[in-house]
Amino acid sequence: MLSWKAIPFAKILLPYMAGIICICHSGLYAHTHHIFFSVFGVWLLSFLFHKLRKGRALERWSYIVCTNLVLFAAAGESAWLYDQLQDQEHYSHFINPVSAAPCYFAVTINDIPVRHADRQKIPVKIDALYQNHAWKSVSGKTFLYIPEGSSTFQLNDQLIIQGVPTSVQKTGNPYEFDYGAFLKAHNIFHVFYLKQGSYYLAGKNTSWSLGNLGTQLKCKTVEILRESGLSQEAFSICAALLVGYDDEIDGDVMSVFSHSGTLHVLSVSGLHTGVLYAFIMWCFGLFDKHNRYKRLRCFTVILSMFLLVCITGFAPAVFRAAIMLSLVLVGKTFFRNGNPFNTLLLSAFILLLADPYLISDLGFLLSYMAVFGIMYLFPLLNRLYSPRYKPLKWLWESSVLSVSATLFTLPVSLYYFHQFPTWFLLSNLIIIPMSIGIMLLAILLLMVSKIALLKSWLVFIINKLTIAMIYLAGITDKPGAGYIDNIPFEVHDLMYCSVLIVLLLVSFSKKRFRYIALTGFIAISWLCVSIFSFVRNNEKSEVIVFKTRTKISLVIKHRSALYYLGDSLNPAENNRIIKPYLQHDLSCVYACMPGYNYFKTGDISLCCIKEKGSVRQLEALAPAILLIAGEAPCPDSTLSLKYTKRVIVAANTKNKTTEAWRKFCAEEGIRFHAIRHDGACIIHSFD
Repeated sequence: MLSWKAIPFAKILLPYMAGIICICHSGLYAHTHHIFFSVFGVWLLSFLFHKLRKGRALERWSYIVCTNLVLFAAAGESAWLYDQLQDQEHYSHFINPVSAAPCYFAVTINDIPVRHADRQKIPVKIDALYQNHAWKSVSGKTFLYIPEGSSTFQLNDQLIIQGVPTSVQKTGNPYEFDYGAFLKAHNIFHVFYLKQGSYYLAGKNTSWSLGNLGTQLKCKTVEILRESGLSQEAFSICAALLVGYDDEIDGDVMSVFSHSGTLHVLSVSGLHTGVLYAFIMWCFGLFDKHNRYKRLRCFTVILSMFLLVCITGFAPAVFRAAIMLSLVLVGKTFFRNGNPFNTLLLSAFILLLADPYLISDLGFLLSYMAVFGIMYLFPLLNRLYSPRYKPLKWLWESSVLSVSATLFTLPVSLYYFHQFPTWFLLSNLIIIPMSIGIMLLAILLLMVSKIALLKSWLVFIINKLTIAMIYLAGITDKPGAGYIDNIPFEVHDLMYCSVLIVLLLVSFSKKRFRYIALTGFIAISWLCVSIFSFVRNNEKSEVIVFKTRTKISLVIKHRSALYYLGDSLNPAENNRIIKPYLQHDLSCVYACMPGYNYFKTGDISLCCIKEKGSVRQLEALAPAILLIAGEAPCPDSTLSLKYTKRVIVAANTKNKTTEAWRKFCAEEGIRFHAIRHDGACIIHSFD
């Protein structure tokens, strides 16, 4: 069982994480300097009193409280330093966010351009801005979106662009992945949508840096793989395995691996860093059985892992795993009594100190939970059975390893993905060795890319292995039989499940009745809360109009029934917009026909106008909710909607029509909501 005293970094990390959550996601962020220096001054006083008056309980506890407050406030300082908007040379300080006038920028491509069917997404850093007839040096990074096939650009190309920076907006739909917040957490606040002729090549950046060297190696690897003759599926998977370039993996392939519980193998991550770590440790173990060269081993492992970090273009997952494993190895090599859990928390603290927004990064959370589960649970389960034969031992240890990682990541994965791969154990036993084999063959392909015969053989083998791996992963791609989908899992489920897992492990370790009784009480409490939540959801009525660019999409919930009204969505749109909402509610949906001009169920009445014509019939229909969309007309000056409580204007409506209805609602005292500017509209029965 873990001892709280043996992991002192837990006492440091907890208040720091609490500070990130409270300060970075609240209005206190603007006053972070005042908070930090005020708290730091109080801490100095408490430190002096603590040293001068040793043994006094009051001074000791005040010192502990102030230390925690300093760590709490330090999170705000760290976030302020990470935020590039605080840099006075950031380009956003020199542009007018309201003006639609195009600006001239000098930019440099700093990563691999991503190719899509209709356009390219080019990551760039902004070097200069043309303003007042002169170029001004600025900083910042952004994405350029240009038409596919118009031009081919490479890493370190310098471009001159003319365009209007488009602010990154929130997604606007409930439970949908907020790509805008994701970009802002990575210091990207605007993007550019460029037309043909609004950009041209100006030169090549020849400056050197370690980060640029790593990105060059990454680009060169992708280029060799792309031109090697691999199939598109094999190329995309090999590029993902070797350097983390997963932007060209087909969505259906990603879905197949997700449903089998092996999605983690499709990106260079801690798994691959761990393979490298284990391989070098095994090599040293062959000739250094008495740890005489432990310092040389430590240096070799760390150097190799950070070489991998460099080659992958400093991919966050690899960098995270490298720091984690390096600190663990240093602790084992130089500090015999070092606690690996303390080292693990130290690595998390270092990463959060550099980037506080990692606390909301799903990959960060899952990787640390998986490693913690392996470090804690794997030794306990592995002692339950000891096979005599090596193949059975490998099979048993691999299974226990997978179960340990899955159990500790279960609450978070259920909360975010709402699905559970029932065959994850078997899938991991098959897919992980195959992915490692493909990765090793891809490395060999890079080494012999100039030898035509060997290259053709390796390409053939990799293509066949890729087909086989995708086929085996797809065997379990069947709802119900292969995976459980649409699992309702709310915040209270996340909390109860996490606490229950911890109590089960404590009960297993301590074997005391009070822990077993507490586990049972928590389980019964969780069941009662879930029943109450289910009954409450069945009793409420709700209308939600989703934010879509060109289509109309809304769901009406009346007690246990969900009605979908709107245009048909393609699978990608449905999975991105509708499915996240349904996973947090009932999964039974009654689809309505496209003719949904008027709909009524219970106390909900809704009318939709999306074509040109008169609006006079609205007085007779008297809808409680009015939806304006498409080519809908402007309101009549004599129109009276005394029974209408809410007017919603869809995102595909003209600006002129939107403003006319906004003015009408202000005069009539009707609540108004514009989807394009305000995001999705959610109306509860009590509104």
